[in-house]
Amino acid sequence: MFMGIIAVQTLENNVEYSAGELQTWLSTRSRICSTVLWRRALEEKEAFEVGEFTYKLQPTASGRYLVKKIATMELINPQRKPMSIKRAAKWTVIALGLVGICLTLIILTK
Repeated sequence: MFMGIIAVQTLENNVEYSAGELQTWLSTRSRICSTVLWRRALEEKEAFEVGEFTYKLQPTASGRYLVKKIATMELINPQRKPMSIKRAAKWTVIALGLVGICLTLIILTK
């Protein structure tokens, strides 16, 4: 399981991992393991965000950590669905187009 954890896109909810497994997985996706937040997360004092999810670690008697996963977007607004990349790109292009039109009008009116 130790080597297979790297290929997994998200940590599984309510599954125990060793500190080494967690560090291996997180080090390919985040810099959290080199911060004070990581120590606090291992002590169950702090939740942290990686990708689309917020994770909270709960130490177990066996020396492993139980992962609690919460979708980040659900924390912000449970009714709102995350915007797709295509939709976000479309709105960015529209906004930049409007800015361009406004700048053109400002230049032409001078």
